Amino acid sequence: MEINQFILDGNLTRAPEVRYTTSGMPICTFTVASHTVYGSGDDRREETAFIPVTTFGKLAETSYRNLRKGAAVTVMGRLGSWFNAESRKGGFSFNADQVIFRSLRRGAAQDGNATTGPATQTQAPQASGDGVPDRRWVQEFEDASQPLAQAH
Repeated sequence: MEINQFILDGNLTRAPEVRYTTSGMPICTFTVASHTVYGSGDDRREETAFIPVTTFGKLAETSYRNLRKGAAVTVMGRLGSWFNAESRKGGFSFNADQVIFRSLRRGAAQDGNATTGPATQTQAPQASGDGVPDRRWVQEFEDASQPLAQAH
């Protein structure tokens, strides 16, 4: 059994950004700063990791509408990887399947269902039947030849 999952807890370093594929699918990106403390006493070390996160579809719209710089979030999803043979460069992507808005302002609605409160959770679309997330929207995003339009 293979497991490809991450859980990240932290705060947004800046406002989220949204863009759209040519077919109209929203893609929201934001960076989460996650602080870790190692050791104790004289051996105590502090480290902050800055993790770029990507959300797709309805989760992207909800994230863009409700997240702000400094917002506290918990993000769960899968790691992706990419490689460009021409430039010989590659890297990882953190594709969120679920985002918990821990510092959501009171009264903010989610997904049109008027869910409110300080810790609202929303998920990426799921495929019918087997419960495996529908990855078609990820393939569209990963296609480097697909031009993206900026949100207005």
